[in-house]
Amino acid sequence: MKLISNTKIFDTQKNAFLKSTLHIYRDCNKEIQDELDKTSFVLLKGRRFSGKTYVLCNLAEYYKKRDVFYFPSEIFVDEELILKILESQKDSIFLFDSNSMSSNVYGLLIDLRTRLNDNNNKVVIAINSSDNYLVSNLNCNVIDLSNRFDENEIVMSNKVQDSFGLVRRKADQTNIDYLYVLKKDQNINIPFTIKKEIKISLKERSVLIALCALDKLYYSDLISLDLNRDEINDICKKFSPFVELILTTEEEATKHSSSKMVHNSKIALIELLKQFQIQEISDSIYYIVKEFKLDYSRKRLYIDIILFDTLNQIFSTNKDSKSLIYTIYKDLQPLLENDLHYWLQRAKSIYRTQDNVESFEEAYTYAKKAYIDGKGALVVKAALTTALISCAIAEKKPEKDKMGYYIECVFLAHTAVFSDYFHLYPTYLNSELPIGKNTTSERRITEACEYICKNCEQSGCERESRELLEYFERKEYIGEKYNVRNSRIHRR
Repeated sequence: MKLISNTKIFDTQKNAFLKSTLHIYRDCNKEIQDELDKTSFVLLKGRRFSGKTYVLCNLAEYYKKRDVFYFPSEIFVDEELILKILESQKDSIFLFDSNSMSSNVYGLLIDLRTRLNDNNNKVVIAINSSDNYLVSNLNCNVIDLSNRFDENEIVMSNKVQDSFGLVRRKADQTNIDYLYVLKKDQNINIPFTIKKEIKISLKERSVLIALCALDKLYYSDLISLDLNRDEINDICKKFSPFVELILTTEEEATKHSSSKMVHNSKIALIELLKQFQIQEISDSIYYIVKEFKLDYSRKRLYIDIILFDTLNQIFSTNKDSKSLIYTIYKDLQPLLENDLHYWLQRAKSIYRTQDNVESFEEAYTYAKKAYIDGKGALVVKAALTTALISCAIAEKKPEKDKMGYYIECVFLAHTAVFSDYFHLYPTYLNSELPIGKNTTSERRITEACEYICKNCEQSGCERESRELLEYFERKEYIGEKYNVRNSRIHRR
């Protein structure tokens, strides 16, 4: 288990690779071998902890009939020694791990390219995602190594995990994610995940939270958070291999920046955030919003961070998540009280985390403000949220007081469900009001419609109720047909 937990898999004293049964053959090995049949140079590009060293290990094993020269990351290669070896060797393979050589050695390899080819030597250089020098200057193929497994790799991985009684790895999990799953779900001692508490500043906390929420922060975003170059580099070093800077695509570079900060495991970041106190987290989010609010082009960023669904995803496993989320929204009020997105998200947070009529009525006030004062898509989203809150209030009220809330629920739900916005962009509607999955939201609106139909003479919105019920039936029927079709495909 240690060999897949950030332990060095090359023993410098024994001059040998150490392989674990849990290591699996990566498909990119075949790509590299095919490329080396045609040329002398290949670059292996991947993020931290993507498995580059193990790929080099497999290549050393595959090319065992050649003289194999492996240069590990922890040994910085001397330029004169490299020159001597490269000029004297024939029919050899040189495997350079990431960070094993200087820019001078890079230049040397480029200069000696023709001679290496004449001597039938092969060179594979592992580079980090932020390394642009060789990509720009060495005219060769670049093989990308993902920190997630593809379908074939998942199948091989699951077979090995089954043999040891380990939970199966999922396709969306990174290498680090999977280690945290083993530690958390199966209580397996993974040394790599045991992280001592370290002193973390307000800015560093803010970056970790923003990164956890957005998955990436462009260099310009980091500058907007009032970080300088040294602070950005320090964060990458301090939280490696969970966080790193990588190069962006040409399109991203044109629109944003030439580099961006990314995480290699959201699970790891969420676990790291658990060490912070409620007020520390709230202060960090306040800082993010305050800094991004100064730049209108980054408004979408802070809105995405303060979404209830975002905060709930990040902090739902905290011991006191309800109190934490409540504190975050309360502390943000002076900063965002003129932002209707804030009021809608605060309403959702109360509705989703509380279960008393007083809290529902508070949520209703905030959602109704967003509905009345809002424009465009925000009005439609607020209509649906207000409808759901009205149902929740009606459930808590005596019989004589239910009708008014149910009427408003049906009217607003009908407005939202049959709006042009949700017709063009159904994803939000399907998320907030999933049909055929026995959710609270579907049950509440269905009960409101049935209540109105039963008391139609008093309500005046029987038509809207029946149209909503018919819509639910159609959606459920389509969903059942889809599930039956999928089950038949799987059986084949």
